[in-house]
Amino acid sequence: MVGFTERLTEAIKDKGITQAQLAERVGVGRSLVHGWTHGRCVPKTDNLQRIALVLNVSEAWLMGIPGAEKARVEYIS
Repeated sequence: MVGFTERLTEAIKDKGITQAQLAERVGVGRSLVHGWTHGRCVPKTDNLQRIALVLNVSEAWLMGIPGAEKARVEYIS
């Protein structure tokens, strides 16, 4: 099964940004992003939300939930 680490790496590559750029846009240190991409830790909920927003993917897909859509869906009320 594909998990967070693999999906994060894929989404960063698809977006065409570096880990350093993701760190800056999410508001965290580069070492934390490095830890996420190497499976040493997972982001807290607020960081996960920011990562998904920056990379334009759904949080569920990013976390490796089977059947989750990759594209971020915005709901308008």
